[in-house]
Amino acid sequence: MDSNDLEKLKERLYKKEETFQERQKRTKIRQEIPEELPSSWLPEEEKEKKLPKSMKNILIASVIILSLVLLGGILYFALSGTNIISSRNIDIEIKGPSSIEAGKLASFSVFIENKNKTAIEMADLIFEFPENTFSRNGDSLFRQRISVGKINPGENIKKITEAVFFGLGEEEKTINITLEYRLTDSNAIFAKEEDYTLKLSAPSFGLSFSLPKEINSKQEFILKIEAVSNSETIAKNLSLQVNYPAGFQFIDADPKPASGNNIWFAGDIAPLQKKEISIKGFVEGQDLEEKAFGASVGVLDDNGVLRPFGTVSEIAVLKKVPLNLSIFINGQDFKKNVAQSGEQLRIDLQWLNNLTTHLRDAKIELEIKGRAQNEQSISVSQGFYRTLDKKIIWNTSSMPDLASIDIGETGRAQISFSINDSQSLANLNDKNLSIILDARISGIGTSEQFENQEILTAVSKEIKIASNLQLTAIALYYTGPFKNSGPLPPKVDKETTYTMLWSLGGNTNDFSDARISAFLPSYVRWLNVVSPSETDIKFNERDGAIVWNIGNIPAGTGTVLPSKEIAFQVGFIPSLSQAGSSPILVDKLEAEADDDFTEQSFTAKISSLDTMLNYDERFKYDEGKVIK
Repeated sequence: MDSNDLEKLKERLYKKEETFQERQKRTKIRQEIPEELPSSWLPEEEKEKKLPKSMKNILIASVIILSLVLLGGILYFALSGTNIISSRNIDIEIKGPSSIEAGKLASFSVFIENKNKTAIEMADLIFEFPENTFSRNGDSLFRQRISVGKINPGENIKKITEAVFFGLGEEEKTINITLEYRLTDSNAIFAKEEDYTLKLSAPSFGLSFSLPKEINSKQEFILKIEAVSNSETIAKNLSLQVNYPAGFQFIDADPKPASGNNIWFAGDIAPLQKKEISIKGFVEGQDLEEKAFGASVGVLDDNGVLRPFGTVSEIAVLKKVPLNLSIFINGQDFKKNVAQSGEQLRIDLQWLNNLTTHLRDAKIELEIKGRAQNEQSISVSQGFYRTLDKKIIWNTSSMPDLASIDIGETGRAQISFSINDSQSLANLNDKNLSIILDARISGIGTSEQFENQEILTAVSKEIKIASNLQLTAIALYYTGPFKNSGPLPPKVDKETTYTMLWSLGGNTNDFSDARISAFLPSYVRWLNVVSPSETDIKFNERDGAIVWNIGNIPAGTGTVLPSKEIAFQVGFIPSLSQAGSSPILVDKLEAEADDDFTEQSFTAKISSLDTMLNYDERFKYDEGKVIK
């Protein structure tokens, strides 16, 4: 194709009107155009490199789309004018303390300014508080929504909220503040957020330890913990947790722990109110070993982990006494000791010289306090019992081993005695019997530090006496609170009614959660006749179980106080197979209760009650067997 043909083709490409024949001719000419146009047709920058046709189309489409977007934006701004709302034109300013003492009431002012040209509608302020945040009434505060309403253009609105932060000193607390709002004629919710952080300058609670600076190994001591509220508001549902060092042995506490031996429920604590806990225990370990004690007060989370509002820690130094003395009861060195009435006890007093030199002229004294021991049963090995002041003495004349105790040497003195077989109360104050063993050992030192000085160690141990609780259960016909009927002796196929009488008492300690249970055989009928009528007794027809819930039994019940008693009636219809026998009326009687003084469980059992009414005065022996 020459240059003239090409010029003609270019002219016809832009012709608006042409005949069908001319269009066909133009198409034929187009097919003859080479795939590559002469470089003279291309721009100067594209002469060396020509774009593919597909890339050209993409480029053209991109330019068209971008142009449309720009045009749409221009039209939108032109048509809408200034009615555009941006969160950047909404200012949120929070004014409050940068630091505050934990437990003090903090106030926050939130200023909201709408710098848009259009109002925002249905605005709400949402406060999300950190853990351990409370209202001025002491209620937990997690999330708070404050209605703001409509904010006109240029309007500045102020909202105030209050909170109390509990926690430790130097702890940071961050509040998340969100402004939610809507636009006119729109259901869409828009939001703007701000954070506010402050620091706690002092903890919510002051905790203090009353702890000896030096603790003798294995010797009892008292640890006291005091918690004082620094808050201006009441703190609710608080707990206190104590962390013990390795080697610590818990004995007792006042008040008793709520969980294990180291968690107490402190409840609600008002401003400036104090809570005190006293813990008794002892520590074992090496000489001069440091023992760290810690305590925290706060709120337990759902996993039982304490979130502290105040903490304290203190270190005590463990020291071994120069001359150690231990009390063993029946070979055991327990801190809690319980003995039964009539029990024989062996007491060993074991000494140990912890000095770097020997001791001379040692002496041991033991005083037995209380009235539960049988004084006539006291037996002393290599010592003597002085009845005047009820002391047992061991010295160098009765025990030569005490004349000189070498470095690290140990030895023991021994006595034995028994507990009185039966104990009873003369009045309501004469209860919770125990025996106190007060022992002391002394010797003369021979080192430069203790030359010719008396070295003395005293120890004490309590033996609590467990109380008996007497269970009595009898069957009656002629006597008792009910009138019985039917033949006696019982006759086959004829019903005879009986009265069952149960009682508990004779205890010298207080008991709790007491109950008696038993079973009726399938051939015995529960008549639901009980005296006293208000007694808490239940019968289960399915298994024949009877349960009498007694509850508390004060010390002296059955002696200075009336016994716990109940009577009920049952019916018995013998079968032919029981003729000539004395069938069981009530089976497997068992009494259970908790001894509040010794913290031990008590159980008493009676195998069964049958038709041989041996405790009914008018009963005759031949009336106890079934006849035909």
